[in-house]
Amino acid sequence: MAAPLPTPAVALAIAAHPDDIEFCCGATLARWARDGCVVHHLICTDGSKGTWDPDADLGALVERRRIEQRAAAATLGATGEVVFLDEVDGTLVANPMTVARVAHTIRRLRPDVV
Repeated sequence: MAAPLPTPAVALAIAAHPDDIEFCCGATLARWARDGCVVHHLICTDGSKGTWDPDADLGALVERRRIEQRAAAATLGATGEVVFLDEVDGTLVANPMTVARVAHTIRRLRPDVV
């Protein structure tokens, strides 16, 4: 069994879609939050493709995904910010503008771990 990772003071989890963070590293973030780490979430897309309903109200869907993401962060014990870049789901690319926006968030939040 590997030794647990040391708890950073500040962590930033970055994911393309709402709920990716919880599936990929939720347990680690919950443990760090429990141990006093300020955990931030950065979600790059708006979650607007998260339905099979072709008649869905996309504005309402995006708002629901934002509410769900904030609730998920709170459930994990996160006390930091939940930041949304609001790129349209399915169109995220690592172009200079997106990279700059992610870099700006990292510089502003100053996490010890990304």
